[in-house]
Amino acid sequence: MTACARDNALLAHLAQADNPAVIKLIGMVAATGLQQDKEVSVCGDMASTPALVPLLLKAGIGSLSVAIAQAPVVKEKNGVGMVENSLEAGSVPEKPDENDDLIGAYKDLIRSYLAIRPSGLRKKISDAIGTNRSFVTQITNPNYRVPIPSQYISKIMDVCHLTVVERSNFMNAYLAAHPGQADLLNARSSAKEASFTVDLSTVEDVETREMIKRSLRSVAETLIAMSNRDKTEKQDPGR
Repeated sequence: MTACARDNALLAHLAQADNPAVIKLIGMVAATGLQQDKEVSVCGDMASTPALVPLLLKAGIGSLSVAIAQAPVVKEKNGVGMVENSLEAGSVPEKPDENDDLIGAYKDLIRSYLAIRPSGLRKKISDAIGTNRSFVTQITNPNYRVPIPSQYISKIMDVCHLTVVERSNFMNAYLAAHPGQADLLNARSSAKEASFTVDLSTVEDVETREMIKRSLRSVAETLIAMSNRDKTEKQDPGR
């Protein structure tokens, strides 16, 4: 439906489980199941994400199958009485996908970094990358194996003010999961040297924020024009 794959970091930003179209489709399936007297259940990452459970309940889902480790959390935060563990007694869990383990490893790191920093960072991250908070929750939750899109990595590290060691550890873990992103990240890093971002997330008034943007853009364009003019005069003093 969203034309993406969870193991493709370039398309991961499309893998939003709370996408209105996805929720609408789930509701249509649930309604059809009710008409046919068939129970509709949801399993996997979405059912195991507490923040998404209310959307499923509202859509008419009557049963959730979640990972054993997440069952108490889902029940506690949503008061859900119809949660089933995804592993029955005596069953052998399926061997997890190796790439899922690697994705979970760097998400564990970013979650640990967020845990030792002031609250409100998830909101700042969502503002910086232009997404909603539920998406940030998904990409920073090790239990939700959607990869963090490579285009967001630099901004996330900047917003979190990661130390040199933290950046190194995180990047090593990220590239272990997505080795094909190395060249792209290096290219973005080089481009970043020629630009910078101003965080206006603390400016709540929209008009004030737009005024600041216009002022900064005007000053920047003026300085760039002056710099280019000086460069031209030095290259051709006779002009």
